[in-house]
Order: sequence, then C-alpha cells, then structure tokens
Amino acid sequence: MDQSNRISPQSVNSDISEIQPTQSTRSRGCIRSKLTWIIFTIVIIAGISIPTAIILTKKGNVVETNLTTIITTTGKGSTTLMLTTIKSSTTTTTAEPGSTTTQAVCQSDATAITFDDIPSANPREAELPINYAGLTWTNGYYINITTSPKSGYRHAVASGIYVGWSRDPMTMQTLSANSTMTFVSCIMAAGWSNSTKVKITGYYSNTQLNTTTYSLNTYTKTSVVLNWSGINKVIFTPSGSGDIDYGMDNLCIIF
Repeated sequence: MDQSNRISPQSVNSDISEIQPTQSTRSRGCIRSKLTWIIFTIVIIAGISIPTAIILTKKGNVVETNLTTIITTTGKGSTTLMLTTIKSSTTTTTAEPGSTTTQAVCQSDATAITFDDIPSANPREAELPINYAGLTWTNGYYINITTSPKSGYRHAVASGIYVGWSRDPMTMQTLSANSTMTFVSCIMAAGWSNSTKVKITGYYSNTQLNTTTYSLNTYTKTSVVLNWSGINKVIFTPSGSGDIDYGMDNLCIIF
C-alpha cells in the first residue's frame, strides 16, 4: 500500500480532539435552551392559572387580607417573578357566642353613639336616659342583644352588645335649641317584623329640612347614610304590620 495514502493515527486523534469540545459545547447549550423554555412554560402556566393568591390570617380581633399578585416578565434566557403584597384589615367584634359583626367606625370628627357606655346599664333592657351622649332622647330604649338572640337586633348591632331601639316615634335632639348637629350615618335593623319601615326626619327647630324612609328586615343590617347638617332634631317614625320595633347602633354625629 502507498504510504502516502495512509491516514496517520495521530492526525485522526487530533481531528477528534478538535471536534469533541465543539459537540459538547453545543449539547450543553441545547440543554440550557430547553431548560429555559421549560421554566418559562411552567411560569406562564402558573401565571395564568393562579394570578393571585389571597391569604387570610387572624391576629387577635383583626382579620388581615393579604392579596399577592404574581407578575411575570421575560427576557433572553431569564424569567423574573415579582411578588407584590397588598394588605387590608377589618376590625371585628364578637356580639354574642358564635356570631361576629363588622364594627362600623365613624369619621374622625364624629362622635359614635354605641349605647355601650350608658351609666349603670340594665343587663337586659331599659329606657334611655333623657340626656345621653350629648343629646336629649324621647321614647328611646336600649337592649342587650344577647337576651333576644332570635330577634333582628343582632343585625343592628355594630359594636358591643347593646343597641338603641323603639316601637314608637323616637326623638333625639341637641341639648341646646340654638345648637346644631350633623347626622352622618347609623346601622339599623327590624326587631321582629320584615315589613317594618322607618321614616327619618331632620328638623331645625320646627322647620323640616330633610326626610327619608328605609325598609328594614330582621335578617340583615341596613346602613343608613344621611350626612344631614344644620339640624337640631331627628325623629324616627316606624310603620308596617306586626311588631314594628326597630334597632339602631353606631350613630355618627358631628356636634
């Protein structure tokens, strides 16, 4: 055999050693590329399937809601997850065993009339003091809702265990005839009848300035928002069939 046509073993080995690193590099690059796309696909699926996660935690009497939003951004060879958490909280108060109600909070410049701070309060129910919470009351009463667990008063309560109530026209007015107030809001519910309606009328002296009527029931609270200013007297007048008792709590008044 012609010696010039024979392939030198050293030459073959040299060529193989030059080719092998290139093939190894390409394999590793291919694997990295596939892994990147696999991770990218998983992240996209997760982003579509569960864009948000809501976590509820309870600390004492505060329930915190943690809303976590998952945002995905992509770039060459990289995927970034950014977590943004928004927290909100609701203060709750236990009105009776087994029930929890959201506590209505008045604005900072308003006084909250809760019926829970009546001096020497009767453990069951009684007539409101004539002068209470900076106002004069007529035909007004208060009741401990735990003594009537089947009534609608449990929905009228917004804090504590007492609510104000009446079955007759009830009047609240400023201590001085020359003073005025703003009736911002309150929570109401019917005591026993789902056909109960309460007409609320605001006066300055004997001049009627505002009036509205709310339909109440025994199975849910009604948020009454008025923002009536420049008045010095409010009359609550019930109507309907059956026992037209009505309850109220957390009256927000600005003096």
